[in-house]
Order: sequence, then structure tokens, then C-alpha cells
Amino acid sequence: MTLDPESDPDRYRDATLPELLGEGAHEDERDDLTWAFGLLGVLLFLGLVTALIYLL
Repeated sequence: MTLDPESDPDRYRDATLPELLGEGAHEDERDDLTWAFGLLGVLLFLGLVTALIYLL
């Protein structure tokens, strides 16, 4: 089996990371309050799931 770049040009094209991410893939830095609310939400969700598992 021979790999032919002409039969599948997308596979052998050298793509850079910005091309793979696309435009608008970069975010601004989040502030501390956003991280705190996100962490609190995840912990609350995990606590709720744990409580439901113990009740069943």
C-alpha cells in the first residue's frame, strides 16, 4: 500500500496551530471571581450527584 499525497492532499498539508484553532479561538483572561463561581458550581454539582447516589 502506497501513501499518495495527491490522492489525499489534506492529510499531507502542513497545518499550523493557529490554522487548526481558527479565528476567535483565543479568550481573554478570566478574573478570580469567575474562577471561584465555576469551581463552586462544579463542587456543588459533584456533591449533588454524590448525595443522589447515596439516596438510591
